[in-house]
Amino acid sequence: MNHASWDMVPDWDHCNYVLSFGASHGHAAGHSAMLSMLLAADARERGMKLVAFDPMANYVGGKATEWVPIVPGTDAIVFLAMLNVILNDLKIFDRAFLKAKTNGPYLVGEDRLLLRDDKTGRPMIWD
Repeated sequence: MNHASWDMVPDWDHCNYVLSFGASHGHAAGHSAMLSMLLAADARERGMKLVAFDPMANYVGGKATEWVPIVPGTDAIVFLAMLNVILNDLKIFDRAFLKAKTNGPYLVGEDRLLLRDDKTGRPMIWD
């Protein structure tokens, strides 16, 4: 069954690995929750892996391939640590996309503030 017409649910047909953070888990809440959970179950049956980062093994954690019982309120810390490894250790990022389509070109100093041109005070960007 092709579910491409469902705009309000994740693309479970093409997803092979899900990292789920927090108690509200976007695929299990809202008006399309039942459809989304059915599609997620189909995806798990075909082999999709689901890793749930959650203090409790609730409705998502109970269905996950792996449940990571993090301390409440540390979701962002775990996510940022993963992002740090991906960007700084593994160097996996789309340089062209960041430069053309995001605020990624803005240069940031060691003080974590935008670097600014001495004369104009305008933020400096990576060229």
